[in-house]
Amino acid sequence: MKNREIAAAFERIADALDIKGEPAFKVLAYRRASRILDELGEDVAALAKEDRLCDIDGIGEGLAKKIAEYLETGRMAKEAEAEKGLPPGLFDLLQVPGLGAKTVGLAFKALGVSGLDDLRRVIADGSLAALKGMGPKKVENILKGIGAREKGRERLLLSEAAEIAEAAVAS
Repeated sequence: MKNREIAAAFERIADALDIKGEPAFKVLAYRRASRILDELGEDVAALAKEDRLCDIDGIGEGLAKKIAEYLETGRMAKEAEAEKGLPPGLFDLLQVPGLGAKTVGLAFKALGVSGLDDLRRVIADGSLAALKGMGPKKVENILKGIGAREKGRERLLLSEAAEIAEAAVAS
């Protein structure tokens, strides 16, 4: 099923639009479409073959065309259009707990942050905390998120992972 692939593409479009500061209704439309496809119990490709994409609650003609385009070509022109002008490293920042698209967009536009190294730099020099809507507490939470992301990427021995899981279940 291509449902998850298309859902991920819609989510990436929503992130790109959110980073760019596009109107919330556009962002929410793509996020909603992503969620709908991710939770859909039917194969979206089969629905497209039966010309029933618009029968999916929440999927209108415009989104149906984008889904059909993805199914035919493996990509969506809207995704490339939405990402135009955004460094790929910005999307990696969205994997940091506590960092959302609006904050990433603010850091990108105001400070030129284009990746994790830039983010660390603006945290260290205090310029991130100085931005409107930011502050020491929010920056501290972002730093914790960076630490959690890096810790989560470390490899564990299976025996260590089992101990952690047992402790979590016991508590």
